[in-house]
Amino acid sequence: PPYPSDTADNVFWFVQISDIHISQFVDTARVPDFKSFCSQTLHVIEPKLVLVTGDLTDAKYKNRVGSTQYKVEWELYNKVLHDTNVTNRFVWLDIRGNHDAFNVWSKDSSNNYYRKYSGDRGRLTSKPYDLILPFGNYSFIPVDATMTPGPKRPFNFMGKLVFGQEIKEENPAKCFGHLDHQRLRQLQLDGGSRKLSNLTVWYSHYPISSIGSAVPPSIESIIGQTGDLYLAGHYHDFRGLAPQLYAMHSQGFLELELSDWMGNRKFRIVAVDHDITSFNDITHGQWPIIVVTNPKPSLFMVPKHEPIGRIANIYINGKLLSEKPRNIKGPLWACKWDPANYIKGNHELSITVKDELGRSQKANSHFTLKDTWSPTYNIMSLFVLLTNFSSLCQVAFIVSGLSVISMLIVIKKMGSHLTMPSSSSWLFKLRTRMDNHVLSLSGKCNGNFNTSNTQFTSIYIRDCSLTRHCNLISGPMFIGYLLTDHIGIAFTYGLLLDGQIYSEHMLYLSGFITKNKKHSHNFSCTENVVVSRLISIIKLYQIHLFYIPVVAYLCHCSDHAWRDHTLTDTIYSMDRATVANILFILHTLLQVLWCRDLYNAYGQMALLLSPARLWWCIASVLLAIRTWHC
Repeated sequence: PPYPSDTADNVFWFVQISDIHISQFVDTARVPDFKSFCSQTLHVIEPKLVLVTGDLTDAKYKNRVGSTQYKVEWELYNKVLHDTNVTNRFVWLDIRGNHDAFNVWSKDSSNNYYRKYSGDRGRLTSKPYDLILPFGNYSFIPVDATMTPGPKRPFNFMGKLVFGQEIKEENPAKCFGHLDHQRLRQLQLDGGSRKLSNLTVWYSHYPISSIGSAVPPSIESIIGQTGDLYLAGHYHDFRGLAPQLYAMHSQGFLELELSDWMGNRKFRIVAVDHDITSFNDITHGQWPIIVVTNPKPSLFMVPKHEPIGRIANIYINGKLLSEKPRNIKGPLWACKWDPANYIKGNHELSITVKDELGRSQKANSHFTLKDTWSPTYNIMSLFVLLTNFSSLCQVAFIVSGLSVISMLIVIKKMGSHLTMPSSSSWLFKLRTRMDNHVLSLSGKCNGNFNTSNTQFTSIYIRDCSLTRHCNLISGPMFIGYLLTDHIGIAFTYGLLLDGQIYSEHMLYLSGFITKNKKHSHNFSCTENVVVSRLISIIKLYQIHLFYIPVVAYLCHCSDHAWRDHTLTDTIYSMDRATVANILFILHTLLQVLWCRDLYNAYGQMALLLSPARLWWCIASVLLAIRTWHC
């Protein structure tokens, strides 16, 4: 078979870009930079193909919380493609992301601008694309897992795989963008029919860890049958915590998540040298660019599919070594080496390149020629890419719910029925303050015993706590316009729209934490998908950071009321009681901000009909007032 050599035979490369987020409100440099990338950068690189893995537009209100499709953003995106002629110069495959499906009911909706303004209007990305070259066939299989109907943000983050569930043909809108049973079978056929391809690349907006599935077979097992690479975006870079997200799946394929264009201006070059893949993630404007195609870094070898034995040839394709490299063709350079000197152990190849303008870059590649090796990936990458976040959200919510119930049981069983010394433990006080029998016997108000009021307060604290807990588990979070023209109900376990439940595991992540921050024009500001763009915290917030502080403060109020202290006394006492009051006020203000974000995301109805937000915010304040005035 052919081996990497000092010729340009059997070598090609393609480019990936993701999360462009064309916006009419923020980062005015984003569109000009994207245009520069299409007209200048791609002109220099000359790839065979360009993959755009979703979130073509931003689709967010100026307040950065609400969402809808803006025609002007899609027109900007399409204008760049038209002005730079990239769709005619290169094969341009742009798949949808979750932002491209915000507030889109179906593929036939008038605001589904992807169908009109994307590079190929969805034609090429609706089926596998086979790149046929003189030296082989290379397949690119899309996985569109966007939700349909596409709710407004933030409850439109996870991809959906609906296994084993048939969708009625008379309602095709329910199928679009989901991998239902029929679509799953088609993906299996697409992959199986390309077993003879030299290389099979699967691509999607969603990393596999963010795609929910109901029953086997998993998407990993399907890809693992034929796939060499799985390319995605969506996670950005976790606000700098994980700028490089790469992992090898147990099924034998490599998953590579690309950081965003939106804030980081990142793109990726993937080179295929005699069916051995190498890549480099690059910042726009960084010149010169280096991609070492041989020897391939051991961290990214895919022995299940790649002919890794071809690495041990007499040429290094890239730049520099002991003798002066020579240009083969275009950007391809090569120099000789002796693989026999590197048979044992692990080695590092260091290449420094300096162009005519004096700009220089350095690339380091760790490689081995051993038959066995143990690649070591970043722990954060393994967690982010190999964790099933759909299941993790459910487990975290169940565990947090059980922990609260356990706390109530422990307090009830282990607390004392005696009156409280000032030095009592927190557990002792919490048990005594919540026990209606003790409070009914020892409660006082304004110097007089007031059994009924204190008993009412205690029972109200306990019953409201349990009621709220039950509401979080089974009741509606809110009722409102999940899409502009469609009212729906958000439960913890799914969205009820048009009489059908659509599972969205982001509902286990409630609490809107919106970072209203301007994007710098030098794109040094990175928006974290899960923390900022996703703007959510695990529902542990709702249970642990709302439920427990409120109950603790109500117990604090009950304690002081029992001691004949008034709210005014505690305000001016300048002790722990004052601190508790200030913290409760700040906590309430935070809840008000949460309610504001719910209003901005889903409208007035959602705010007014939100048991999990506005109702409980008001209830906590009223209960505190009632406790102080028992």
